[in-house]
Amino acid sequence: MSRTIIIKPSVRQQYEKFMARGRVLFFSAPCGFGKSSLAEALLAEERVCTLTAGTPEYALPEGEDWSVLLVDDLQQMQDETEQQALCDLIRERGDRRFVLLSRGAPPGWLMAFQYAGLMTVLNADALLFDREDVRALFRLQEIPVSETEISGILKETSGYPLGVAITAHNMAGGRAFD
Repeated sequence: MSRTIIIKPSVRQQYEKFMARGRVLFFSAPCGFGKSSLAEALLAEERVCTLTAGTPEYALPEGEDWSVLLVDDLQQMQDETEQQALCDLIRERGDRRFVLLSRGAPPGWLMAFQYAGLMTVLNADALLFDREDVRALFRLQEIPVSETEISGILKETSGYPLGVAITAHNMAGGRAFD
């Protein structure tokens, strides 16, 4: 399947605000919403250290060769020592940004950052595709689609990004939407 990434204008705006004034950007959505791909596309110009929580090789970076720490699968971080270490790093490194991806809601141990206005949360609703996003995806993949088909796609997928992407993949090569 194609790696065409659609960045919604509202998401781009939240990202730019986060980079200018925030400390933590938290993506909260189930599997298939494109959190990892979207974060990768948004951070393409940054020096990113990428970690996956809950894996044996997970360890916070000690070097200075990153400007953004990306932690995927944050819902897997159950160890209180690791949670506290991440919070400490966020507090101590005001010159760095932190992008956290989770299939769940922001955990309580991160709420202080949200209350302080340092954490922006983008949930599943913010990542759902709308009519313009569907149109843009099909245009970028050079797949003709009518307004009636877009309505049908949105009805069938509820704007779920993976559902829209699979539909586009199935319609590639001229196959009609049914």
